[in-house]
Amino acid sequence: MVVLNCELAQLQIPTTPTTTSERTAADYFLPKVVDACAYLSNLNVWPNPTTGMVNLSFEADLTHEIQFTLLNFLGQVVSKEQFTALRGLNTCQLDLGNFNPGPYLMHLKTGQEVHSKVVVVLPE
Repeated sequence: MVVLNCELAQLQIPTTPTTTSERTAADYFLPKVVDACAYLSNLNVWPNPTTGMVNLSFEADLTHEIQFTLLNFLGQVVSKEQFTALRGLNTCQLDLGNFNPGPYLMHLKTGQEVHSKVVVVLPE
Protein backbone atom coordinates (compact mmCIF):
# COMPACT_ATOMS: atom_id res chain seq x y z
CA MET A 1 0.00 0.00 0.00
CA VAL A 2 1.22 3.50 -0.86
CA VAL A 3 0.95 6.18 1.78
CA LEU A 4 -0.49 9.15 -0.10
CA ASN A 5 0.07 12.44 1.75
CA CYS A 6 -1.47 15.32 -0.16
CA GLU A 7 -1.12 19.02 0.43
CA LEU A 8 -3.94 20.70 -1.41
CA ALA A 9 -3.49 24.38 -2.14
CA GLN A 10 -6.48 26.24 -3.49
CA LEU A 11 -5.62 29.12 -5.79
CA GLN A 12 -8.20 31.83 -6.24
CA ILE A 13 -8.78 32.56 -9.92
CA PRO A 14 -11.29 35.34 -10.54
CA THR A 15 -13.98 34.38 -13.02
CA THR A 16 -15.57 37.84 -13.29
CA PRO A 17 -14.12 41.34 -13.36
CA THR A 18 -13.57 42.90 -9.94
CA THR A 19 -15.26 46.25 -10.58
CA THR A 20 -18.58 47.02 -12.20
CA SER A 21 -16.90 49.28 -14.77
CA GLU A 22 -14.97 46.24 -16.14
CA ARG A 23 -18.09 44.11 -16.61
CA THR A 24 -19.82 43.61 -19.94
CA ALA A 25 -23.27 42.35 -20.83
CA ALA A 26 -21.79 38.87 -21.27
CA ASP A 27 -20.82 38.81 -17.57
CA TYR A 28 -24.45 39.29 -16.61
CA PHE A 29 -26.26 37.15 -19.17
CA LEU A 30 -23.96 34.38 -20.47
CA PRO A 31 -23.30 31.29 -18.34
CA LYS A 32 -19.72 30.43 -17.47
CA VAL A 33 -18.61 27.46 -19.60
CA VAL A 34 -16.14 24.97 -18.19
CA ASP A 35 -13.99 22.95 -20.57
CA ALA A 36 -14.88 19.34 -19.74
CA CYS A 37 -11.81 18.01 -21.56
CA ALA A 38 -9.10 19.45 -19.33
CA TYR A 39 -9.56 18.66 -15.64
CA LEU A 40 -5.89 18.02 -14.84
CA SER A 41 -2.73 19.52 -16.30
CA ASN A 42 1.01 19.81 -15.63
CA LEU A 43 1.34 16.36 -14.05
CA ASN A 44 4.88 15.94 -12.66
CA VAL A 45 6.61 13.14 -10.72
CA TRP A 46 10.02 13.63 -9.09
CA PRO A 47 12.58 12.35 -8.28
CA ASN A 48 12.26 9.70 -10.93
CA PRO A 49 13.84 7.16 -10.60
CA THR A 50 13.50 6.91 -6.82
CA THR A 51 14.56 4.68 -3.93
CA GLY A 52 11.57 5.61 -1.77
CA MET A 53 9.78 8.94 -1.53
CA VAL A 54 8.42 10.51 -4.70
CA ASN A 55 6.53 13.79 -5.19
CA LEU A 56 3.49 14.15 -7.42
CA SER A 57 2.07 17.51 -8.48
CA PHE A 58 -0.68 18.59 -10.85
CA GLU A 59 -3.06 21.45 -11.47
CA ALA A 60 -6.81 20.91 -11.32
CA ASP A 61 -9.26 23.15 -13.16
CA LEU A 62 -12.08 22.12 -10.81
CA THR A 63 -12.47 20.59 -7.35
CA HIS A 64 -13.28 16.90 -7.92
CA GLU A 65 -12.56 13.33 -6.88
CA ILE A 66 -9.37 11.69 -8.17
CA GLN A 67 -8.74 7.97 -8.27
CA PHE A 68 -5.05 7.14 -7.86
CA THR A 69 -3.91 3.71 -9.08
CA LEU A 70 -0.40 2.28 -9.12
CA LEU A 71 0.21 -0.78 -11.31
CA ASN A 72 3.25 -2.95 -11.84
CA PHE A 73 4.22 -3.77 -15.42
CA LEU A 74 2.36 -7.07 -15.24
CA GLY A 75 -0.82 -4.98 -15.01
CA GLN A 76 -1.46 -5.86 -11.36
CA VAL A 77 -2.86 -3.12 -9.12
CA VAL A 78 -0.43 -2.67 -6.23
CA SER A 79 -2.13 0.37 -4.70
CA LYS A 80 -5.41 2.21 -5.15
CA GLU A 81 -6.68 5.29 -3.33
CA GLN A 82 -9.20 8.07 -3.80
CA PHE A 83 -8.84 11.71 -2.78
CA THR A 84 -10.28 15.13 -3.51
CA ALA A 85 -8.25 17.52 -5.64
CA LEU A 86 -8.93 21.22 -5.17
CA ARG A 87 -8.93 23.78 -7.93
CA GLY A 88 -5.34 24.94 -8.44
CA LEU A 89 -2.02 23.36 -7.57
CA ASN A 90 -2.10 20.01 -5.73
CA THR A 91 0.99 18.19 -4.43
CA CYS A 92 1.26 14.70 -2.95
CA GLN A 93 4.11 12.67 -1.50
CA LEU A 94 4.22 8.92 -2.10
CA ASP A 95 6.31 6.38 -0.22
CA LEU A 96 7.39 3.69 -2.70
CA GLY A 97 10.23 2.39 -0.51
CA ASN A 98 8.45 -0.91 0.25
CA PHE A 99 7.94 -1.83 -3.40
CA ASN A 100 10.15 -4.17 -5.40
CA PRO A 101 12.59 -2.42 -7.73
CA GLY A 102 11.25 -1.86 -11.22
CA PRO A 103 8.92 0.33 -13.27
CA TYR A 104 5.38 1.18 -12.12
CA LEU A 105 2.54 2.85 -13.98
CA MET A 106 0.80 5.63 -12.07
CA HIS A 107 -2.77 6.60 -13.12
CA LEU A 108 -4.74 9.64 -11.99
CA LYS A 109 -8.33 9.30 -13.11
CA THR A 110 -11.08 11.90 -13.03
CA GLY A 111 -14.63 11.30 -14.23
CA GLN A 112 -13.58 12.22 -17.77
CA GLU A 113 -9.89 11.51 -18.26
CA VAL A 114 -6.89 9.43 -17.20
CA HIS A 115 -3.36 10.81 -16.83
CA SER A 116 -0.45 8.38 -16.58
CA LYS A 117 3.22 8.54 -15.62
CA VAL A 118 5.86 5.84 -15.28
CA VAL A 119 7.89 5.89 -12.07
CA VAL A 120 10.93 3.66 -11.56
CA VAL A 121 11.82 2.28 -8.13
CA LEU A 122 15.55 1.57 -7.71
CA PRO A 123 17.06 -0.88 -5.22
CA GLU A 124 18.36 0.78 -2.05
